[in-house]
Amino acid sequence: MVRQFKKENIERHFTYFKLIDALKTEFCPICFMVNKSSWDYFDSFLYEGVNDPQLRERLRKAKGYCRTHAWQLSQCGDAFGTAIIYHDLVQQLIEDISLLDKKRSKKKEKFSLGFLKEQHNLAGDKAKNSGCPVCAHLADMEEAYLGLMVKYLNEPDFVNIYRNSIGLCYPHFKIALHLEPDQNALTILFEKENAIIATLQAELAEFIRKHDYRYTKEQFTDGERTAWLRTISHFVGMDWTAFKAHPRIKEKAEQLQLKIEQLLRVNERQQKELIRLKSIESKAASLHYRVAQQGKTIQTQEMNIAGLRSERDHLLQLLKELRETVTQYQKKSNALE
Repeated sequence: MVRQFKKENIERHFTYFKLIDALKTEFCPICFMVNKSSWDYFDSFLYEGVNDPQLRERLRKAKGYCRTHAWQLSQCGDAFGTAIIYHDLVQQLIEDISLLDKKRSKKKEKFSLGFLKEQHNLAGDKAKNSGCPVCAHLADMEEAYLGLMVKYLNEPDFVNIYRNSIGLCYPHFKIALHLEPDQNALTILFEKENAIIATLQAELAEFIRKHDYRYTKEQFTDGERTAWLRTISHFVGMDWTAFKAHPRIKEKAEQLQLKIEQLLRVNERQQKELIRLKSIESKAASLHYRVAQQGKTIQTQEMNIAGLRSERDHLLQLLKELRETVTQYQKKSNALE
């Protein structure tokens, strides 16, 4: 008895802090925790329950999971474990259909959907004798979480956090009332529910008013902008479609998205650098052309200089010859005198 008491205290203590964390989200805390429990169920089942004979037998009797949880299983990232589960279910389905076919043949009845419904629900969504194991598990968790939450509403610290949270959705508020909480807890539950619906009513009214052409220049507050969505959430519970992917897969997807954004930024920088390099290349090509033109000009000038040098040498040669001729004439003149 002592060990069992200690274990119960540990579980309550752990659940208490789980509830505290759930109250800090933007959802009904019970909706949030029940949804998380569904992922925890599959994580545990795929890790250690796939080869458990009792769990497999229960799943066979249930004809598999309901549609919602079957597709949720597909998002857990364990194709091997899922294949093992459904290989077993397909074998069971073959046996069931074979049995149905034999019964149909014996009765010589026309094959019809109505006949199948009388025999078995092959889809497993509305099985009479055994329902979806996950649905049953979540129903138990929902009741347990709500029961503990109602008890914790007598603890001052928990009450303060609850009053500052988004509160329970209306379906879970009604279920909480059926758990027969004491007067103190009832007062807190009704105070919070009245505060929630009063806030929603006021924000919806402002949202509607500001759609009037006379007030279109007035800006919506964050609360007014989301009031219609939060009202739906309050009436029917958390939007489960926002949680189709396993949190671990969502985290990987977010990391991948972050890497993609980083690569896009790197690519943008590379594109800018490429444009800059092309501009430099263009300038270099222009400069190379100008240098080539200058080279041609220099070559032409060098040719001109070479021609002038040749003319100069030729003139110098003529001048030398002329001087020699003058010198000869001077010698002849001197000889005649």
